Amino acid sequence: MTCVGHRLKSLLGRFEGVGYQVVRTVKTPTQPPDFSHIVLPEKRRLPFYPKVPVIPNNARPPKWQRKLEYMRGPEEHHNRLIHGQYGVQALIGGELKFGHFEMMRMTMLRKFVESRMFAVYRVDAPWKSHSSKKRRLPFYPKVPVIPNNARPPKWQRKLEYMRGPEEHHNRLIHGQYGVQALIGGELKFGHFEMMRMTMLRKFVESRMFAVYRVDAPWKSHSSKLSLKVPCFAVPPPLGNIHHYTTPVKAGRIILELAGKCEFAEVSDEFSLHFLFL
Repeated sequence: MTCVGHRLKSLLGRFEGVGYQVVRTVKTPTQPPDFSHIVLPEKRRLPFYPKVPVIPNNARPPKWQRKLEYMRGPEEHHNRLIHGQYGVQALIGGELKFGHFEMMRMTMLRKFVESRMFAVYRVDAPWKSHSSKKRRLPFYPKVPVIPNNARPPKWQRKLEYMRGPEEHHNRLIHGQYGVQALIGGELKFGHFEMMRMTMLRKFVESRMFAVYRVDAPWKSHSSKLSLKVPCFAVPPPLGNIHHYTTPVKAGRIILELAGKCEFAEVSDEFSLHFLFL
């Protein structure tokens, strides 16, 4: 007698004088599903989608904008299964990269039985272009770009561009760290290069990004003319342009640094004095 039989006999011995009956359940076999109506195509595996779409040689690759309307709202057309069996459905809107298609294709190949299965994509290959996001501070030119048929404008002092507090650009957009002007003044080309090179020394591009909050040097400064003009005469004309600057007011945010970094790390590694908000 097996172990199960001993346990059953000991259990039934407790019910002496009580009528009982041993009943054995019989499993009724279920009929296997009928797949005779399914027609298998010739190519049954998921195809390889290229990383870059095929573009003719005499055409430029189009540069798309964000086009968030392609991801907003529910799908109204391709929301049903054509073959009526199984599929993968998107729960929220988004974008599929080349790595997503490769992940799905390689996952299907692991336990894919080609003799009795087939899989098809219901979306197109990657076709929407995205521009590269530069996380470092850009290089600001020393002289602004001026059209060939135009003369570079010569500015006066315009001290009102530096007087008073900054009323608009005085908050951090990304809400982490930044450099703020304490007094009004002008930023030269050397100041921008000093900030850019200081950030590049210990900048971890995989988890940080930095952006300028001021424009490149645009305000011209002329060289002084050594002309002796009487006090009653008209003022002398402006000399040649010597350099360009960017005027800022007190409280203006000059640059921002954000990402997966802490304030102690930023203030110790970078020699710039950062503002914490």
